[in-house]
Amino acid sequence: MIARLASHPDGGPDLFPLGDSLTLADVLGHAHASASLGDFDKGLLLLAKAQEFMPGTPWADVPWVADPATASEADPQVIANIAVDLLPIARDLDESSRLPALNPYLRLIRNAVGAHPGHAPLHGAAGYLFRRFDIAEAARYAERAEELAPVSASAVALALIYRDQGRADDAAHAMERAVERDNRNPERYADACDYLLQAGRLGEARTYARQGLDIHPGHACCEVSAAAAEFCQSRRSEHFDRLVRLTQSHPVDSHAYSHGVEVMQIAAKAMGSQTVTLQGSARQIRRQIKRELRKQR
Repeated sequence: MIARLASHPDGGPDLFPLGDSLTLADVLGHAHASASLGDFDKGLLLLAKAQEFMPGTPWADVPWVADPATASEADPQVIANIAVDLLPIARDLDESSRLPALNPYLRLIRNAVGAHPGHAPLHGAAGYLFRRFDIAEAARYAERAEELAPVSASAVALALIYRDQGRADDAAHAMERAVERDNRNPERYADACDYLLQAGRLGEARTYARQGLDIHPGHACCEVSAAAAEFCQSRRSEHFDRLVRLTQSHPVDSHAYSHGVEVMQIAAKAMGSQTVTLQGSARQIRRQIKRELRKQR
């Protein structure tokens, strides 16, 4: 029906205007109308916007998205960008709804990778996204991205994938490459510190965090990572308090705050605890770890 309306002389995507008073129906209608006229890039981007608005609904489960011709004709960079935009959705959805909602995009990405075997950003983005679904497939995409264009981001993706596969040495080497390729970026040092904390290599983790702070004194993520490394080494309550204060000094919707909560969870796991519940806000995690510290005295 939408395709017929779109092809009518008085029809087209403008039947579903994308104005100030935007509705989900207009976004979906405009997406399908655009695709019916061959503008797959616009159609896919609008479906991804609908996915962000209602993540658990499989908005892309339509024939034109599944058609290999769409992946061939669409700009592979657009598909790569969509894969990146889906990462927080894949992280936040529970396992029962994650695959049904996002499987149409996985099929699209597989088709796109086949149609554009030399597009490094597409392979890299696929590696990141497929970590939530098929770790072996994710590794293949990330390794191909590394072959095509060995940059810092591709090495980080490989490090995360190898970690999930239990390949600790390969993960550490990949993280080292990520830092070497972007050695003036303090975020890379924070990434390396966080990985090494998880691997129990506390001295190396602290060294990376300090190197990041040498480059950018006061860098939020490096400060938090350094505090976590110090706490993991000492297990002293005052060092954990400093980690909490650093985290809570940032807005709750900021990257720095989210990173702080994640690092506190890493710190709890590094303690080897089987009883800490790794959920909740920074304040809740603080209470949980405080209780654990008292038990270990």
